[in-house]
Amino acid sequence: MKLSIILLSIGLWAAAISARAVTPAAEIPQPCLFIDNAPQGVFAWEQSDLVRTPGNSRFVDYASGSAETLVLDATVERSVSRDAEANPRRTTVWTVWNERGWYIYIRAEEPLVQNLLDTLVDPKSPGRSEMYEVFFTPGLHEVPYYQMMIYPYVEKVSHVDWGMPHRNYRSLSSYVKVESQPLKVGVGTFIFVPWEALYERLPLEGATWRLSVIRWMPFAKAGGVTMGGQVHETGRFCLLEFQPPTPEQKLRARQRLLRSAWFSFQAEAKAAETSWSDAKVGDPLFFENVLEPEIEKQRAFGLNLGEDPYQWKADTLPDVTATASEWFEFRYKISELRTAYLLDKRMSIDGEK
Repeated sequence: MKLSIILLSIGLWAAAISARAVTPAAEIPQPCLFIDNAPQGVFAWEQSDLVRTPGNSRFVDYASGSAETLVLDATVERSVSRDAEANPRRTTVWTVWNERGWYIYIRAEEPLVQNLLDTLVDPKSPGRSEMYEVFFTPGLHEVPYYQMMIYPYVEKVSHVDWGMPHRNYRSLSSYVKVESQPLKVGVGTFIFVPWEALYERLPLEGATWRLSVIRWMPFAKAGGVTMGGQVHETGRFCLLEFQPPTPEQKLRARQRLLRSAWFSFQAEAKAAETSWSDAKVGDPLFFENVLEPEIEKQRAFGLNLGEDPYQWKADTLPDVTATASEWFEFRYKISELRTAYLLDKRMSIDGEK
């Protein structure tokens, strides 16, 4: 019954998307359904009904000429050689989302998986270089760009940060969870991106993102395959269309994100109180005159929503993005207040001269 409901949902959602004007293959949005209690981890996905629904298996060979030029990319080492005798390997990607975050599951078939696993003790084994490159943008225009390299057979993940951390950009390395496990048919990889990492992009009204996965297969010299475009070719990444949540699902997402932001603020505020009020390591005057009033203002705002964050009601919830930014990024607020305080102090000294 559950499988038939999921299949029907995907079919209806895909049909609604396909009803639009005809676009190139990479421009046809792939549905990303809102799934309550989405599976966590490889084995949970393999046992779920989701892997019996159509995922995205439209991978094509990575152009050999383009692959050879990747040796010039200093950000990552890739094994791109391809043997003409190597058989194609099927790769499938599923994505769903809910109030907790965004879920990606990759099943990569590999007929030589047992031989590959046996060679992993050799540090020079090409199996250790088997890799996915995952690229995405959480939106279509003026949004951050993210890249991660996942080595499924050695449980290694590398992130390329295309920006310096600031209020509106956070490295995924501190948030993303990745798990890979060998399967009878190859390897499964589970990726989870919590909304705490991308709270400004929470798709409460639905949204369209760009996503691409490139798989490199040096063990069998099978070259590379891509789900959408070449490395960094964002214009040819697959479009991912997030299903708008129901009113109940939207409320749960808002409540959960604000709770998480509130708890983050509480921890940051407590640490700041301890350090800045200390005469030896902090600045009690700054704390008493500037920082403590800001902390109390934010605490009063949160408590006004209700003493128990798990009981916050829909009619009292503030704007999610603005409030989450104040609470999640309170360390930046402290830096901004400190900078303004020191500048005012310096100008006061200069004015007395």
